[in-house]
Amino acid sequence: MIFKKQNYFILSIMIVLAIISSDMAALDKKFIIVETKDYTISSGTIRRFVRKIKIPGGLSEKEFNDILKNTVLDLDREKKANASQVFAYRYNDNVDKSNIPELIDSQYIGMAIYAPNASWSDAGIKKEKKLFIEINDLYFQPPKIGFKPGDIVKLKSEDGIVKISNSYGSWIDKDIIAFVIENTEAEIIDRRSEPMGDVEFVRYYIRVQHNGIKKEGWIHESNIK
Repeated sequence: MIFKKQNYFILSIMIVLAIISSDMAALDKKFIIVETKDYTISSGTIRRFVRKIKIPGGLSEKEFNDILKNTVLDLDREKKANASQVFAYRYNDNVDKSNIPELIDSQYIGMAIYAPNASWSDAGIKKEKKLFIEINDLYFQPPKIGFKPGDIVKLKSEDGIVKISNSYGSWIDKDIIAFVIENTEAEIIDRRSEPMGDVEFVRYYIRVQHNGIKKEGWIHESNIK
């Protein structure tokens, strides 16, 4: 009798652990809402909204598609919108820049739009709304292996001079903090990647010695040998 009770106890523990494991797996597939922006025009009569979300890796195409579909339809119902659009990014992608829905940000990993003719610009047209979903194949590819913080690398450039910027997204003159010659050694401090169409776009934050002074800034992946 004691033996049977012990078996029941062990079986109960196993069931509880299985439920916890299932819940954890479901948690891993949850997405995060980063922000929602209001692009309403024409004195509030044409209601347009954009939502950014971050999604985990490892989703199937159907799971990814369902997240985009459900999120854009939820946004539409929540805001009683004429047009709704969702941009999806991976957890480590940079989203700290303005999306311009009319142009469509090229650095998303997935996008959904729910609007008349499935077109953001047709938000003011009195027609049935249609759903359009786009998923970047880059999401399903193995992560790109790169340099990690602490690695020592040598720099390169087509013209022999490497420009180091204090801005992740700009290499105009006012943002350049140093010009260093090819073969200069640099320490990797940080790495940032994001999709650019179907290409993984990578930049590195580095530290170098420049004229006896330590400088830190951003370089392109192509500037590393």
